[in-house]
Amino acid sequence: MKKIFVDILIIFLVTLFYVFTTCYMKKDYTLVDTLSTNTEPVVSNKVLRSIESSANSMTVKKNEIDGKNNNRDKNNNKKSLNLNKNINETFYIKSAFRVSDNVIRLSLIKSIQNNDLLLWWSNGKYGGVVKFECQETKCPAKYVPKCTFVGYIGIINVPSHIRIDKRIQVQSKKTRKWISIPLIDVRKPKNFDNTYQHKLGVCVQPMFLYYNYLELIAFLEHWAAHGATKFYFYKNTFSHNVGKVLKHYKDNVKSIDIEIIDWSMLPFNGTEQFANPNYFIYRLEPYVAVMDCMYRARYHVKYVAQVDIDELIITNSKYNNLLDYLEKKSSKAPQTISSFQFMSQFVKFPNDWKSLDDAKNIKFNHVNIVKTGMLFARPTYSKLVFLPEANFNYYIHYALKTETGKLTNKTYVNYNVPSSESRIYHHRKIESKDTSNKMNAESSLMSREISTINNNMNKHIKLLNFEDDINNSTIKDAIHAFGICRENRKGDRSKMCTSLYTCEDQISDNVWKIFEKAKNSWKII
Repeated sequence: MKKIFVDILIIFLVTLFYVFTTCYMKKDYTLVDTLSTNTEPVVSNKVLRSIESSANSMTVKKNEIDGKNNNRDKNNNKKSLNLNKNINETFYIKSAFRVSDNVIRLSLIKSIQNNDLLLWWSNGKYGGVVKFECQETKCPAKYVPKCTFVGYIGIINVPSHIRIDKRIQVQSKKTRKWISIPLIDVRKPKNFDNTYQHKLGVCVQPMFLYYNYLELIAFLEHWAAHGATKFYFYKNTFSHNVGKVLKHYKDNVKSIDIEIIDWSMLPFNGTEQFANPNYFIYRLEPYVAVMDCMYRARYHVKYVAQVDIDELIITNSKYNNLLDYLEKKSSKAPQTISSFQFMSQFVKFPNDWKSLDDAKNIKFNHVNIVKTGMLFARPTYSKLVFLPEANFNYYIHYALKTETGKLTNKTYVNYNVPSSESRIYHHRKIESKDTSNKMNAESSLMSREISTINNNMNKHIKLLNFEDDINNSTIKDAIHAFGICRENRKGDRSKMCTSLYTCEDQISDNVWKIFEKAKNSWKII
């Protein structure tokens, strides 16, 4: 009897050693259960749900794999990044888009020094290694060489034998930590007949310490008058009153659809500067936010403008509005247009609104004549309107790669819009350090839209009421000082990363209380 027990024990130990060497010593770290014909990952669905729910923590401890000691892990998770991975080895993933049956793309931020591999899985099967392509032309960008946390597009090519459902799992090769990511399906619909839910949309890059709700009202009304019906706002921090304006338009103006996407700071554990990736990121990495926005809009919005809230696009009298201009140019172009680039000039509005009551009473009557500055040569301050599904990656001042040779063989062209036909009006509040901001000319191009906007405003903001804080000197002084600090930092770009954090000492705790912060929006591995 004793001999039988010993024999069984030996067989058990040999089997255990075989399983261990097969699963954990393979060079590709596929981490599958070899005793079940490679159909199930070692990490169970229960644990994957646990990992997903704890995505706000920096990593997942190894003992979560067998689902044990959960309470202890929750306490240890806060320390795990420092123990297992430093910030240069961390992936910050925002979204996963299924752009075709066999291609998935991720919007993410990582350090240029991150040499870890990101592996992906679907339905228990190992898919391969995620490839990375710089979201801009170069990582880091030439103009901010010290900002080493930058946006990338993660590219997943799906083999024919792997079935894709609504989620995928990605894994660090170094630490074998997992996260589960939902897929946003932006594939071309079957039998697509070029009918879009929205013809014109607007992407607003991450809003940081934004409080000018009167400017926001003007922005919404102008773009609605030009045919925009879809608005994407990327939220980092905006004031409570800005939130009230967005909620009012979202709930009460049925002709437009507003979507607010959280875009938080990158999570971190340490308190020291070199443990915080936000010190090494330019602004809020707006370019990958633009990419994320444009991918969301695929086959949902035909044309999407990428502009700031202090920018408007106007057209000459030959066109009813911007949408009319885009449609006519697209239909007559000899080649398929993938983007429209507009030249820009600074403008100044006389007697701008000072309160919500001013907005209700004056409306747009004060912009009949506006002061204008010089017209900047391309691409300085230029902005674009994109056809989302035609473009691969994005920059805010000029077009980058299209989908030619990636998802299609169709060729595309960027159209440089003549300034005589249409242009950007940029009513910038902070004088630029490196450009002339003198307003020596006058323009009446905005006068054509006054009647339409005034009629809309009578309906849209009649019931909008809250206590004004637009003239709060504490807020205005802090935001102005912050803007000046950022402008002055431009001269330091070769020596340091001019991140938003470098000017945050201009904002006191009392000012921060007026702002709403985005929820954590990053999945971390």
